[in-house]
Amino acid sequence: MALIYWTRSARQANIDSLVKMGDWYLYGHGLASPDPVKAAACYQAAVEGMSAMGMWNLGWCHENGVGVEQDFHLAKRYYDMAAMANSEAALPVALSLIKLRLRSFYNKITRGKINSIGQDDLAIKLETKPKWTFTQAFKDILRKWTEEDSTTPAVQQEDEYVSDGYIPADPEYEDFDEDYIESLIILGLCGAVALLLWWRNTRNVRL
Repeated sequence: MALIYWTRSARQANIDSLVKMGDWYLYGHGLASPDPVKAAACYQAAVEGMSAMGMWNLGWCHENGVGVEQDFHLAKRYYDMAAMANSEAALPVALSLIKLRLRSFYNKITRGKINSIGQDDLAIKLETKPKWTFTQAFKDILRKWTEEDSTTPAVQQEDEYVSDGYIPADPEYEDFDEDYIESLIILGLCGAVALLLWWRNTRNVRL
């Protein structure tokens, strides 16, 4: 009966009810067996209604291949959408992205068949001006040192840079940007907190 009422509520454009329907289909509550495909469809409908929880759940489905094709790139996209839709989702999204990036990196170095983060972003990066990165700044400095023509106006150089776009010399380092650095910083902070808690508990036991 609960699933019936969730369904009736969802038909009246209640976005939260769509998310609950997805949860019930995912775990098989009120059903003979779980139905991950219908669960992912409910989360997709909730995403269209701008539900941050639906976005996060759909990202989790793509990360683990539940009801949809496993795709790390799409998982990151929905996680990012959840963080933008609701500021309260910032912490769970950050933790999810750390785990997702580690899985994507392992999949990439082992030549896995899952679509890793950033593999289909090359066309978009070439059409838009990229964000500032440490690698880009380092290459800009080297380019200025090796310029043969020092009489080119600075404005003209900037126009050429914007129109041509930033194209990395080595595609293997395209994904090494600030997002990875932020993930490593967050991971390091989590490890430091865990170490402090362990040290505090050990000290209390000795006392």
